[in-house]
Amino acid sequence: MRKALHILVPFSLVILALAVARTHGAELVRWDARAAEPLGLSPLSALVVAALVLPVVPALLFNQVRVMLLAGLLLGAYAMAGWPAPALTPAAARLLAPLFALVTLFLTYLRERGLANRFGLARLAVAILPLLLLSILDRAAADVLRAAPGPDWLYHPAPGTATPYFAALVAALAVAALARLRGTEYPIIAPAFAAAIVAATIGLDRSLPAQLPLAFIAAGLALLWTVYLLSWGRAYEDPLTGLLGRRALEETLSKLTGQYALAMADVDRFKRFNDTYGHETGDDVLRLVAKLLRRNAPGTVFRYGGEEFAIVMPGMTAEAAARALEEVRREIAATPLVLRRRAKRRPKSRQTTVTVSFGVAEPVGAEKTPAQVLAAADRALYKAKQAGRNRVAAA
Repeated sequence: MRKALHILVPFSLVILALAVARTHGAELVRWDARAAEPLGLSPLSALVVAALVLPVVPALLFNQVRVMLLAGLLLGAYAMAGWPAPALTPAAARLLAPLFALVTLFLTYLRERGLANRFGLARLAVAILPLLLLSILDRAAADVLRAAPGPDWLYHPAPGTATPYFAALVAALAVAALARLRGTEYPIIAPAFAAAIVAATIGLDRSLPAQLPLAFIAAGLALLWTVYLLSWGRAYEDPLTGLLGRRALEETLSKLTGQYALAMADVDRFKRFNDTYGHETGDDVLRLVAKLLRRNAPGTVFRYGGEEFAIVMPGMTAEAAARALEEVRREIAATPLVLRRRAKRRPKSRQTTVTVSFGVAEPVGAEKTPAQVLAAADRALYKAKQAGRNRVAAA
């Protein structure tokens, strides 16, 4: 569900902005003009600046320089596009959307290394220089477009829009490239950055009243949503396995009431994997077990620490949980682990298997609190280890 929200929220904001521009754009423009006279500034422009500045402070606090630079890039593009009158010639304005898409894609691919170093300053230059050069070479943009290769229709606007086909093509390719990114934070960052590219392309089109400020407000809110998700993930998620971490487990346990079962799971002979194949293969083992537990376990799985996992199963008895976890145990034992890395000691095979032991408990007798039940599950896990590993034991 969370992964779906990562994608749905940013793009929903952009779609909403476009819908409002289509239905109420003219009224918003008239309201903006009336309000701007006594205030001396455009309220819509002030909202754009506020929406793009809001993500900057938390982005800096959480060392998300890419989010900060993208917010600055959006501000620069909005200032160059101008509201209500554009600050660029029509030819230069047609280059602004594809240039923004390419710079955004480039910034996304770079690793996060902070701002106060040569890497951060280089990224800052990458974000600023293209827009700066476009504003300086404003008049030369028409000559660039006339000399550009390809058929003439590529540089004409699509029907009903002011966006040339080549600009829409560049934006689509950039969004497709972002969709293919994999990694710890890319699944969170990429959707918002793709939505920002779409918002900038739609906003700079200006074919509808108020389309420009509304699209950029949506882009700023999408970045704010991204910073929230990143900060939440760092607080509650385990970066190696993608599972919820110890803090999330403690909060979940504090809310448990009624009937429930808790389980502790431990990778058997995990130290052997590290000693034989190296710590990187040990990480592969944890990722594999986490993936199989998340997919098959009858509850929410948490990384407890090291090679241990906790499973919270509301509404289940220990007996039912043990039966379900027995199926999970068999699935893990039957799934081969492909050895992708060079071993410290040469293995006889390019793959091996992993086994996991489980301990299960429920609130009975004196063990009534979730902390006591979890301790009972841990003792049951120890019994499973003592009985030969690769088995499920109930308290």
